[in-house]
Amino acid sequence: MSRPNANDRFATGAKAQRVLVVDDLPASRLLLFRVLSALNYDVSLASDGEEAWHLMVTRRPFDFVLTDLEMPELNGLELARKIRQSGRSEISDRPIIIHSSTDPAILREPLAADPLTFCLPKPLEVNRLRDMLKRMQSVFTSSSQSQSSVDHAAG
Repeated sequence: MSRPNANDRFATGAKAQRVLVVDDLPASRLLLFRVLSALNYDVSLASDGEEAWHLMVTRRPFDFVLTDLEMPELNGLELARKIRQSGRSEISDRPIIIHSSTDPAILREPLAADPLTFCLPKPLEVNRLRDMLKRMQSVFTSSSQSQSSVDHAAG
């Protein structure tokens, strides 16, 4: 019998998904906290990329990360890269949403090679966030099912 996959938790929605919100602006963190809490997510907050990284490696794994792009110290792209390159499957395979007022075309190339990283434009539109979460879940579920098929074929 295989051990439970963290992807299954994301796909089933059986319990509140844990999200880490990362933004250096307190008002943005509060807005995202309120919106995601109203959508029944279990929200944790970090004020910069370094704090987010610390929370990712010291706490129970988050189901996904929603991070601002432009932050001092460790920005959103650097945080995403650090997560992906961590070598720790409990965090490296998590979806990441980069929330940015930067022209999305600028982010196209850095995000193109990573199907689990998404760009959400600012200002925040709740319906767009909901659509993004549905799309993210769809991609994550497909990825999980593909990996499950590979696991079954190998077993």
